[in-house]
Order: sequence, then structure tokens, then C-alpha cells
Amino acid sequence: MVAGDRDAAQALLEKAEGGRPGRRMMQALAQWVRFRSVSGVPELQPECRRAARFLRDLMQQLGATDARLVSSTPGSNPIVYGRFDGRQAQAAVFVYGHYDVMPAGAESRWASAPFEMSGRDGYVYGRGVSDDKGPVLATLFAVAELHAAGLLQMPVVFCIEGEEEHGSVGLYETIAEHRALFGEPQLILLSSSYWLGESTPCLTYGMRGSIRATIRVETSRNADVHSGVWGGAVNEPLTCLAHVLARLAEPSGRVLVPGFHDGVRAVDAAEAAAMRDLVAFVGARDAAAPVLVSADGALDRQLMQRWRQPALTVHHVDVSTVAAPSNATLVPAAAQASVSVRVVPDQSLHDIAEKLRKHVEHVFEGFVGARGDALDALALKLDVTPIADWWLADPQTPVYRAASKAIREEWGMDDDPLLIREGGSIPAVPWLESFFTGAVAVNLPMGQSSDNAHLDNERISIENLLRGRQIVKRLLQDISLLRQAKLRLAKWYTTLTPKEKTKTIKEVSLVVLSRKPKQCNFIEHRDTKVVYRKYASLYFIAGIDLDDNELLTLEIIHRYVEVLDRSFGNVCELDLIFNFQRAYFILDEMIMAGELQESGKGTVLRVLAQMDETEAAENAERGWADINLEGVAKTAMLTVQEFKQSFTR
Repeated sequence: MVAGDRDAAQALLEKAEGGRPGRRMMQALAQWVRFRSVSGVPELQPECRRAARFLRDLMQQLGATDARLVSSTPGSNPIVYGRFDGRQAQAAVFVYGHYDVMPAGAESRWASAPFEMSGRDGYVYGRGVSDDKGPVLATLFAVAELHAAGLLQMPVVFCIEGEEEHGSVGLYETIAEHRALFGEPQLILLSSSYWLGESTPCLTYGMRGSIRATIRVETSRNADVHSGVWGGAVNEPLTCLAHVLARLAEPSGRVLVPGFHDGVRAVDAAEAAAMRDLVAFVGARDAAAPVLVSADGALDRQLMQRWRQPALTVHHVDVSTVAAPSNATLVPAAAQASVSVRVVPDQSLHDIAEKLRKHVEHVFEGFVGARGDALDALALKLDVTPIADWWLADPQTPVYRAASKAIREEWGMDDDPLLIREGGSIPAVPWLESFFTGAVAVNLPMGQSSDNAHLDNERISIENLLRGRQIVKRLLQDISLLRQAKLRLAKWYTTLTPKEKTKTIKEVSLVVLSRKPKQCNFIEHRDTKVVYRKYASLYFIAGIDLDDNELLTLEIIHRYVEVLDRSFGNVCELDLIFNFQRAYFILDEMIMAGELQESGKGTVLRVLAQMDETEAAENAERGWADINLEGVAKTAMLTVQEFKQSFTR
């Protein structure tokens, strides 16, 4: 690092928001970047191990309850495990990230040494500062600061792997073997994506999946031959390979594998409109962002192709030859291509992999069948490997709304952050959600579109890192229920826009929370009647028509809470935050056996009677007292139409 860069970096560190913790975080990042922790390169594995030990030691210095290296796969880089205990034992947060990096490539293309962090114009440069060492440290310091201040309510466990850039070798086996270390997390937190532009914060809720394939064509001869002597009489692997590759996709990019597009979820009108609105919003603020360049201005179609549609890419073609590249007279004995496929909802990862395999084999066999007079034989060696499934979260869930709020408040935004998807893949995310049943993954981008991850001159804004740390602190405090009686769970039986929902929740919340404890549980709001009931710190609120019966609504709220108590074991706010879908299902099941449909009086009575019988049988098996609520017959007459707006707390 030259003197000018060193001075600039020091000046930026002195300006670091948060005083000493901010400077300490940036200094730790500068030390961590020095380790050339490139995974998949045997000679650099000692560097990876040193990078892992550095992070473990840093966790210990920051007050972690436990910090260690764990591994279950010989030869793979270890996972750095850390745990910070909270004041409560339940609902742990699982932080995922990685300390391995991509190779720096030609160092001559870097303005400064890639493994020496330098500062320029408000950014720090170096391999890994954005992907993923910087965001990992921002999250670690956020958790450590909450822990030191006694404000960490839930335990937070860190799982920082060293093989993410190398297919996450050994990750799944290690987590499965050491599952007791991780408990039963219900929130998976990561920061491994980037803003759409340069100035508008984003929240990522979807990523494409990926399949890798290697297609190799060989001849039965063991050596190259001279094209002037043997050309036309022998098979040419490169020609065969080119034939196969040309039949994988059209010039438009549409994949030619039969059945490839059958499972792609259709883009509805609402999604298309949302994409146009997003493009209009960002285009007005980030028109110069390099990632937003569009030849014909059709940015919405470009983003649909990058986020929403599947794709097939040929990365490179190699020939097996001993000749110099300038020798244009030989016929190589083998040729090989690397191909990848990106899959999207609702494609099946393994089904697409099998269809690709069969298509390549079919095209190859057709080529071989058309050439039966050659002196040698062609052979196909095909490796098709599913790498990562697609991932798609629901950005309207309570946890995502809390993340959106944390971003909005930290950056002082009037609007919510942009909800975006990524065209890339992170294999661990869908796997972790599947492995930890009920867990929800949240991807908080800290980097900008111009961060150059995986490229030369990788960088990240110092302000983004410091604010990213604060956003993590806000989010963890928010979901830890430091404020009593905060409204979280909302179930809507009528179609309202997100803006209408947000406005209604805000207005009703203020009215309900401002009322005295002994006041009536019924109020009127606009053209609806609001019925609410408080249980400890939880508020359950329903909106019904003015001519509906509020007493019956109170009965069903009470019954709903009793069922929740039996299901969760004295339901608390964290249960509903992390298990809102289960809570929705219970509510749906209570009213109409899990289906949102209009029901007549007889149907409702019959369904509820069956549910009561089942419930009584279950209670008897578990030794619980049979619960018979007064007014069940009246409650049974409450139809879906009568109970149609919302449940919130």
C-alpha cells in the first residue's frame, strides 16, 4: 500500500461512525484481507486456515460465549463457529457467511495490491472486502456490541465457512454432524448480495439456482494428428462439441432442452407492474449505475431475464493438445466445455439436470450416427451436477418487514428499500432453510452494484459497512421484542394493496394502543368495526363489518389464542414472528378447515363439530382436560364473510 493510500485509509478510519468500534472493525478487516484465503487451491490452504483462526480469535476477543473451528470433511477448510448468548434461550439467530475469496487474477489490473486493504474516495479496496469479509465483520461487531451492552435478547450463532467459492465442500456434513451447536434457529441472516444501483438501499428476497456441467468429447486415438494428412478421415472432437453446444440455446437465449421451460412460474400482471415501477424509481436516481446499462432502454425486460428467467451459459472451451496456440495445423484428440444453467421458481433442480443430460446425449448420438466412416470413434464424457436450488422468500413476512424498517430508519429513507432478486446463487441458503425446519432466511445487501466482487479492484463503501453494522443491530433489537405489545402478525381476508395494509395497521395500532385498559374492546374505524383483545403483551385485533357481531368475534379470538397456546406452549411474540405461517394455518383451520371459501351455516357447524371431536380425542391422548367453550354454537355460525379482514398483534 503506497503512502498516499495509507494516509487516505487512515483518514477514513478516523471518520468511522461509532468511534472506536468502527475503527476497530475497519482495522480488523485490514488484517483479515491480508490472508490469501482462496479456496480450492491446495497451496493456499494454509492461508485459509490462518484466516479461519484469525476470525475465531477475534470472536473470542469480542466476548463470544464459544468460538471454535469445526469440520467433518478431511481436506476441506473448517467452519468458524461462534456463539453469543442472549438473555433468552429460544429462537436463535443463525448468521451465515464465508471467509474464502476468489483468486485475485492479474494483479497488474488492480490499482493497489489485492491483499493489502487500501482506501480511496470513501471506499476500501481489496479482495474480500465486499464478498464476504466486510459484511461478516459488520455483522459480528453488531452482535458483539449488543452482547457487551446486555441488549442481546436471543442467542446468535455464527457459521462462517471457508469453501463457499468452491462449492461449499463439507458445509452440509459439518452442520449436520454438529447440529447441537446450532440449536433450532428460526432466522438465518446473511449479507451476500448487492444493491441494484449505487444510492438506493435494497433488500434481497430471491436468487436463482444453478447447475454445472462439463461436456468432454474424446476420440479413440491418443494423440493429435496433422489436419493436412488426416483431416476429413478422422473424427474431430471440437467440431462435435461445437455441434452439441450450438443445440443448447437459440440466439435469443431461449434454452433448447426439451421441457426446460415447462416449470417456470408465469409472470403475472402485478409482478410485471412492480418491475416497471422499480425500474422507474431506480432509473430516476441511479441512471449512471453500470449494472443498469440497457441498450434499448428496456431495463424491466433485462432485469426479468437476470432475476426471473432461467438461462444457460457456455463459460469456456478447451482443447487437449500439446501444440502451441499458434499451431493451426493439428486436429486435437479431445475438446471440453464448461456450461452452467440458472434455474428459477418453479423448476425442479434435479429434473432440469436430468433433462440437460439426456439432451446432450441425444445430440451427441445424432452427430455420431451421421458420421459412420471415420477411422476412429468418438466418446462422450458428461458430468452434470446440481449445485444450488433457487430461493424465494416472502418479503411481506414480519421478519422482512422488520428488516425493511431497519434499513429505512438507518438510512433516513422516506420509502421502504427496494425489494430485489439476484441472478446468482448461494447453495447454502435454500439448504439451510430446508435443514432448519421453519427457519426464514434474510439477505441484507451491504455492497453497491459497482463493488466488483470476483473482479479486479473489489471495493466497498465504508459508510455502507458502518451503516450495515447498525442495520443488523436495529434488526436484532426489533425482532427481540424490546418494545411491548408491538403489532406483528397480520392475516388479511380481503384484497388490499400493501400501502393500504400498512396504513390501516398503523392507524388501528395507534388507536388501540392509546386506549385505557378498562375501555370497551370495540371501536369504529372508517367503514369497519375493530374488535381487539389483549393477552399479556400480545394484541389480537380483528376488523369486521359494522353489522357483524363483535361478541362472537371476541369468542373466536379467545378460542384462537387457546389453540395457539396449546400449539406453541403459552404462545409468545417470538413464536408468532418466526412461525406466522403456522399461526395462519391454525386460524384458517379453525374457521373453515384450512380452505378460504364461503361456507353455509350447516357446513361450518359440521366442520367445527368434527374439529372439536378431533381436539377432544387429542386432549384425551395427551392427558389434557377437555375444553368446552361457552358459545361454541354461536361461534360456529360465524362465516368467513363475517370474519373477513384481519388478525394482528
